[in-house]
Amino acid sequence: MRTIVLLGMLVLMAGCARATPIPPEVGEALLMDAAAYAADQGIPVEEAVRRLSLQPLIGDLQARLSEDEAGVFGGLWIQHEPEYRVVVQVTRGERRIFRRYVEGSVLEDVVAMRTVGATLAELENAQAATMKLLREAGSAADTGLNVQENCVAVYVADEAALNAKLATAGASLSDTVCVVPVGPYAQAPALDVPAGVAFPRQDPPEGMFAEMMALLIGRLTEEDGCLRVGADEGSGVLVIWPYDHTVTLEADGKIAIRDGSGTVVARMGDLVRMGGGESSSIQSESVRAGLGSCEGPYWFAARGIEGMSLESLLEDPDIAPVLEDLEAAGEVLGAPEDSRAAFLYPEPGIMVTIGGNAWLHMHRFPSEQVAEVRAASIVQDARNAIIDWVAPPSFYRCGRVIALYLGRDAGAKDVLVSRCTLFFEP
Repeated sequence: MRTIVLLGMLVLMAGCARATPIPPEVGEALLMDAAAYAADQGIPVEEAVRRLSLQPLIGDLQARLSEDEAGVFGGLWIQHEPEYRVVVQVTRGERRIFRRYVEGSVLEDVVAMRTVGATLAELENAQAATMKLLREAGSAADTGLNVQENCVAVYVADEAALNAKLATAGASLSDTVCVVPVGPYAQAPALDVPAGVAFPRQDPPEGMFAEMMALLIGRLTEEDGCLRVGADEGSGVLVIWPYDHTVTLEADGKIAIRDGSGTVVARMGDLVRMGGGESSSIQSESVRAGLGSCEGPYWFAARGIEGMSLESLLEDPDIAPVLEDLEAAGEVLGAPEDSRAAFLYPEPGIMVTIGGNAWLHMHRFPSEQVAEVRAASIVQDARNAIIDWVAPPSFYRCGRVIALYLGRDAGAKDVLVSRCTLFFEP
C-alpha cells in the first residue's frame, strides 16, 4: 500500500524563512522558473518572481506553526487562482495566530486564515489508523493527506468492492476520511496460459495506479516454464507481468507476450527493454499462486514493454536504409549478428561485417532525444577510454540509432555520412 500526500491543484509548500524583505537580486534559475510559472498562470514575469520569492517565507511559516502551534495548526497551502493566497488553517485562534506570526511581515497581504475541524497532526494519526484498517480488511487502496479539504483521502477504483471488504471485516472509515474515486482501469483479460508455463501477473490496481521505473534490458528466455529476463539463458529475474498482459503460443511455436490492447510486445528470445523494479519477495497471495515452481529474484514490470529481435532490428526505419545503401554502393555485408558494442550495449543492436575487414554496429535507443544524450556522453567516454580497437572507430547518429563503424573503407564511410551524422572520430 502506497502513501500519498496530496498537494493537488494547490501546492503545499515547505521550507524555511523569516519576515525579511525580498532581496532585489534575482538569479537566473529563479527567472527561468518565474517565466514558466508566468506563462502557466497568465501573469507578468515580475509578479511571478514576487510570488516565487515568497516561497522560503511561506515554508518558514509552516515550519514555525508545525512546531509551535501543533495543537491548532491544520496545515497551509497556496491558492494560485482566482487570486494568489496563502491559506493557513487552524482549528481555533485565527486572530492570535495571524497577529503573532503574520501581521507586519511580507506575507501579511497574502495570508488568508481558515478554521478547520482537524489539526495536521490529527490527520496524520488518522491516516496511519486508516492504513492499518485497510490493510486488515485486505484492501490495497491508497491513502493521502488532503490538506485543503482537511481530510484523509482514500483513493479507490471500485468503491463498492472496498465497502464489501470493510463490511466483511466489520470495519468502517472514520469521519476524517474522504473517498476519492480513481480510474476507471481496464479489466484484466482472461488468461489462457500455454501448458507448462508460469505467467504471474500483478494485481489490478485498487487505488492510484503507480509503477516503478527502473530500467531492465535483457534477453527474454524460458527455462522449466519460468519466463526470465537476463544477460544469458536461464539467468536474470523472473518477470511479474503487468496486470493486463497475457501470454500466447504463436503459430511458429514461440511464446509471445501481449499488452492490454492485445498487441504483441515481446517474443521468446527477444532482447527486451522494460521499466519496473526488482524485489526479493512477493506479498500478494494471488501473485504467488501464479509463480508455480519459479523462484526469484522478481521483476515487477511496468507497461510499455518493448521487445526486439534480430529480424525486427533489420527492418527498423533508421537501420534498414543504411544497410540498403551500403549494398547499393557495392559493399559486401556479412550475416547480421547480435551486437554488444562498447558504449552502446545493452541497448539492442546488430552487427554486420563489411567486406570482411570492417565492422558496423547499430544500436537502437528509445527515442532520438535519448540517442542525442547518449551521443554527447560517448564523445567524452570515448576520449577517456583505453580500448584496443580492431580498426579505427567512428560514431554516427542515425535518428534514434547510434552506429559504431570500425574500419577504413571510404565508400562505407560515405554512405554513413550521407545517412547519418558523424559525431566522434579520433
